[in-house]
Formats: sequence, structure tokens, C-alpha cells
Amino acid sequence: MALFIDINPRFGQNKLSELVLDVEAINSSIENILGTVPKERLFLPDFGSRLHQLLFQPIDEITADDLREETIRAIETWEPRVRIIDSETSIEGFPDENRYQVLISYTIISTGNTGTFNRFLLAE
Repeated sequence: MALFIDINPRFGQNKLSELVLDVEAINSSIENILGTVPKERLFLPDFGSRLHQLLFQPIDEITADDLREETIRAIETWEPRVRIIDSETSIEGFPDENRYQVLISYTIISTGNTGTFNRFLLAE
């Protein structure tokens, strides 16, 4: 039996399931947190992250560090089911491709299992 169930944000695309379970549910939540701009969500104006704002900065190590800090802060604030594994979490910039790779490793608090969130963010 699944511990976590969520609606798949990509439901309907490529005949994907309407539900995601466990690690995929958490990854879906993380994607939602990182993709939401504060004040965008009605009745929960603080929800989200400042990643969109930081993606307008130059693609360099300083911005990558700022993105990493903001990513960790947002997840720790809004995803209570996980604990970030700091030593296995990174954001790497690819200036020639105009994007960053986000790699977040976490432990699911209730089970002790680990998961990984791995996505690319396009710089604006």
C-alpha cells in the first residue's frame, strides 16, 4: 500500500497515470513548490520559492549557490515529509545551455527511505 498519493501534474500527457505514489508524489510536491512564485497561490501567499526571480541572474556559481539555498529553504518550509540530505544536494549551472540542473536527495521521515529529485531549470 502506498504511503503517499497525489494527483499527477502531467496527467493526460503521454497517457500518464492520474495518480503518483510515494517518492513520485513527493517529487510532484517539490516540483509544485519550486515552480510556484510567492503570492501566486490564493489563501497561502507565502507558498512557493524565489527560484523564478533568481533565474534572471547570470548563470554562475554565485547564482547556483543562491538557487541551492532557496531550494533547500523552500522544501524545508513546505514539504514536511522529507529531510534534505545536504551533502548530496547540488545545483549546477550550464551557461551554454541556459539552464541549471537541480539534484536534491532527501530522506522520507516516516519510512527512512531515500528519494531523489532531478530536474533542469531554464534560465530566463
